Parts: sequence; structure tokens; C-alpha cells
Amino acid sequence: MIFSFFLLFYLYKLKIELFKKNFIELLENHETSITSIKEFNQPLRLFQEKLESLKLLSKQNSKLLELFDISNDYFEDGIIFLDNKGLIQRFNRKIITFFDKEYSEIDSYKKITDLTSNIDFIDFFEKSKTKKINTINIQTNFPQKNFHLRSINLDEIIVVFIKDISDIISLDKTRREFFANTSHEIKTPVTSIKLNVQALKKA
Repeated sequence: MIFSFFLLFYLYKLKIELFKKNFIELLENHETSITSIKEFNQPLRLFQEKLESLKLLSKQNSKLLELFDISNDYFEDGIIFLDNKGLIQRFNRKIITFFDKEYSEIDSYKKITDLTSNIDFIDFFEKSKTKKINTINIQTNFPQKNFHLRSINLDEIIVVFIKDISDIISLDKTRREFFANTSHEIKTPVTSIKLNVQALKKA
């Protein structure tokens, strides 16, 4: 039992080290170097910056997919890799969560229409085939959610990042409603005082 525990711990540590090594190698020409664990905690941001700053060749594409296979569970946002025909090549677990799908059926998801029937999503993926960089905010219903989508077209591979911004939208709505109500409550007594003062002056 103890031996199994240490073996599991060693394999997990080995996976982390391999991920770090490959990730740093991918970013070796990037202007932002990873010098500490604190900086390393921003992998998705650097990942996107690298994709935008590099023109990846075919041999680098396979390296990118290999890195993704190792690191996909470390990203908090959803990531989908498509070929230039729009067929799904890879995606991480977050995508399964976002689209409320079954992980056991992962091999059956070959097209975006296999994941969602939402017209806005389908239209975004279609436009991403011809645009170098594409962004949009999409709201879904049942349940109501808000997503920010960003795609980067590398000719042979299209990478799509999907971020759930529902909490951000909800917080912003609450903030605006709060200030609107507060402003109204403040204005009401001030208006009443002004009217009373005017009435007294005329009396």
C-alpha cells in the first residue's frame, strides 16, 4: 500500500516536470521567460501569446498537440483544436463540462455540431476557418450562461479558447443595479428637500 502510494506520487511528479519542461521549451523564444512558479501559474495567457506570435510549422504542430495532451487538464478554460476543415482534433475536459456532454462518449465528438446546436457557436467556428484571430461573446439559454470565445488560425490548426464569463457578467449586472438603486434612493430625498425649500420660499 505504501509502495503504491509513493509510486503514484512519483509518477504524478514526473508528469508535472514533463509538462513544465515541454511548456518552457515551447516558450523558449518568447519575450516573457518563466523564472518562478508564480510566473508559471499563468500558462494559458502565455500559451495564447505564443500562438499569436509564432507561425507554427507542420513539425511544430505535432509538438503543440503533444504538449496539449500532457497539459490539457491544467487549463481552467476550454480549449479545442480543429484542422483546417473544421474537424475536431483535440479538446480538454472543460469542453465536456461547458457543453454538458458525457466523457465516455468523447470519441464521438468530431464536429462542433456534435458538441452543441447553438447557432452562434457554429457560426463562430465557421468564421474561424478564414479569420486569423476571431473573438465573440455568446450567451446560451437553459441554463443561461455567458462565454467568451477566441480563436487563432495557424493555417493547418485552429485553436479555440472558451472562457465561462457568467460570473463576471452576473457581478457586473449586480453592480450596475446596485448603483442605479442607490443613486435613485439618494436623489429622492434630495429632490423632496428642494421642493420643500421652494414651497417655503413661496409661502
